[in-house]
Order: sequence, then C-alpha cells, then structure tokens
Amino acid sequence: MCARIAQADARLAKAIQASNGMTPEIRAAIAETDAVRTECRANMLEYFYKIAAALPPAKKQSYLDMVLPTVLEPGEMSGTHRQ
Repeated sequence: MCARIAQADARLAKAIQASNGMTPEIRAAIAETDAVRTECRANMLEYFYKIAAALPPAKKQSYLDMVLPTVLEPGEMSGTHRQ
C-alpha cells in the first residue's frame, strides 16, 4: 500500500508542477490519492481488529489504544510513503 500511495502522490505532484492552475487532471490525481489512502486505512483497521480478536481480553484494549491513532490520525503516516 505504501508504494501505491507514493505513486499516487508522485502523479499528483507531477500534475501540479505541470500546471499553473486547477485542472481536471489535478482533481483526478487528488481523488486518486484520497482513494488509495482510504483503502489503506480500511485495510489497517480490519487487520487491527483481527489481531485484537486473537489477543487475551486483558490485552485487547491496550493494543487497540496503541494502534487506532494510526487510523484516526493518518496525517502522522505521511512521511512513510516514500519509494
């Protein structure tokens, strides 16, 4: 997923650098970056819940407390999607 996000970000950057204003290509590239990030967040959340379900009840909530901010505050991940 990180590679897909990096590729979408690169396409957006290229579209922005090639333009002097908002274009349909830029709008499409923005939509693509949003869609890829949304898919990533949904996949992460699904995985986190799967792991939590396998944990002993006493550890489940502390695990979720640790990992859910990654989904709730995705901006914190922005520096990790470089190729």
